[in-house]
Amino acid sequence: MIISSLSVYDFRTFRGLHEFELSPRIKHGQRRPIILFGGLNGAGKTTLLTAVRLGLYGRQSLQPVPTQKNYEQFLEDSIHRSPSSVVQSASSWIQLAFSYSRDAEICNYVVKRSWNRTPKGIEEFLSIEENGKTLREFSREQCQTFLNELIPIGLSDLFFFDGEKVADLAEDQTGKVLQHAFRKLMGFDVLDYLNRDLAALIRKTTSVDHSKNQQEQLAILEKQQSSLAIETDNVTQEVEELKKQLIEVDANILQIKQSIEETGGTWAQSRKESEIKQAEIEESQRNSEEQVRQLLAGALPLVSVQDKIKILVDKLTTIQSSQRQNELKQDVSLRLDRLRQALTKTSNDSALESAIESSFGDLLAENKSANTEIIGTLELTVQQLEKLRHWSNETIPKSATLLSTHRDHLQMLSSSWEALEAKLRRAPQDDSNSALKSDFNLLAELADKRGDLRRQITHNLDNKRKLIQNSIDLVRQIKQLSKERNSNKRDTQVVEYGVGTRALLKDFIFESTARRIKELETNLTESLQRLVRKKQLVQSAKIDPETLKVTLFDRDNNQFDKSELSAGERQMYAFAILEAMTKTSGRKLPTIIDTPLGRLDSKHRGRLAEHYFPSASHQVVILSTDTEVDEGFFNKLSPDISHAYHLNYDEAECCTSAEYGYFWRLERNERAA
Repeated sequence: MIISSLSVYDFRTFRGLHEFELSPRIKHGQRRPIILFGGLNGAGKTTLLTAVRLGLYGRQSLQPVPTQKNYEQFLEDSIHRSPSSVVQSASSWIQLAFSYSRDAEICNYVVKRSWNRTPKGIEEFLSIEENGKTLREFSREQCQTFLNELIPIGLSDLFFFDGEKVADLAEDQTGKVLQHAFRKLMGFDVLDYLNRDLAALIRKTTSVDHSKNQQEQLAILEKQQSSLAIETDNVTQEVEELKKQLIEVDANILQIKQSIEETGGTWAQSRKESEIKQAEIEESQRNSEEQVRQLLAGALPLVSVQDKIKILVDKLTTIQSSQRQNELKQDVSLRLDRLRQALTKTSNDSALESAIESSFGDLLAENKSANTEIIGTLELTVQQLEKLRHWSNETIPKSATLLSTHRDHLQMLSSSWEALEAKLRRAPQDDSNSALKSDFNLLAELADKRGDLRRQITHNLDNKRKLIQNSIDLVRQIKQLSKERNSNKRDTQVVEYGVGTRALLKDFIFESTARRIKELETNLTESLQRLVRKKQLVQSAKIDPETLKVTLFDRDNNQFDKSELSAGERQMYAFAILEAMTKTSGRKLPTIIDTPLGRLDSKHRGRLAEHYFPSASHQVVILSTDTEVDEGFFNKLSPDISHAYHLNYDEAECCTSAEYGYFWRLERNERAA
């Protein structure tokens, strides 16, 4: 992460808009990580540190975390008030622009937190831009959650800190300050809140009187569960070791196969496989030929006369239609004769005969265009004609398509058979070559070993599943005990899940702490040896996993207490702790340090200038007074200083102005550097 700029508007001592460029610059071919802010006490240095933390974390940036009402009062008090202005500002905002690597992709973010004074109180707003696009679908709470996940607040205490943090670590004799910082580094502070909430919930939902026997049983079950967890971890480690061996065996098998291939052994090895494949192809050929024979026994022979059959079907359809028309005409003629006879009994009007002739004459007239080829009656049912049409339109064309498909398939099979035949001709008929036999024997041994390893892995995984199942059974027993203590089903479930989760949290914290403590010890020892002026003073450091109390050892491996260090050495010890913690976190975040050098002599400051500040991070922002980073110290830091700002507080206007440069090296000289 690199903070490219910080902008504040009417925030505390800063009146109006102030923009600070914070990206490290390249000078003389070298990227310089340090951005230096100089100012007397009260000039606004701590305000800038507060602005960064407030912009990212809002209410959670204040310690202890205030109530919402007190937080809103803090925001209102943070709006700049000018003694010379009649109309005071009613709003303020902080904007941070930074780049952050997510999933191997550099994303550019702009975070803006603003607040307004209204008749109803303070209204706060939070917006985030990602690569120039505002995340409009996020509410203010969702934006805050997004930032907390992006840069956990527990880590910010290690990267954004002031001289008080250094002093607390320097004077910590019990390890509590380190323990607090370490828990935040690991995110355990959030788990602590969860653990306390679970404990309160369990107390609330369980009855006060629990039998001693039930509590003892629960203690036994929890102990068994812990033992199962350790045993499961051991099995997991054994599986990982077996997997490493399996990878090595696979590599050896691959090497031997390459050797066999180089000596022509691959052909011999694959001869039988090729023969089997050739037999399969021959079987497939027989099946396809059988299907072609079935097609020949069906409609396929009619493909050659398909067009004539279609013409025949059309003619038969015409004949059938003509036959139906003749039948209709005969029926109408008979009915008209009956009608004519009935009407002539009551009337002998020639006009009636003329009307009948006019209405039905065309129907009864001889159809000269009828098919003259119709002889007799067509002995063909409608169903038979439809079946013949189905054969013409579907069955015969489908048979032709299937024949083409089988032909292509047979050609493909024939090509494959010929390729395998050529391959078999190239393969040696025996493997009498002794070197080849040796390779094949070794390959067989490695294959057996690989099989054994896989069986062992499977066995261990089965064992692990059994252990997990036993753990599940223990959880069930815990649930059963909880049910006996609590008649309410919902409360019982709450207690069961709460107990199980707390046990899981405890194991997780213990295992995570044990893994990270070793890494922290190594980093702390390295930092101490580099930062402490007396190199022979500290040889190594050990950290108690439970209390996180640090024990120091000299070059003779004699233990000595931190209180034996001088005040300056304890300050250097604190910087070493912070550096070790940031390295252990594995995060690449900027480091912002406010007034860090109050108790250090010139030699210790020199070591910080040489060994700490240039390498504390890829971006280091130092907020200092003129007595902390004086001219001599400035000259030592100058090869690593990107640029500097001078903060000047106006007593009359009660506001801070900023300009490039430092106390004795202001804008003109700074820009020329």
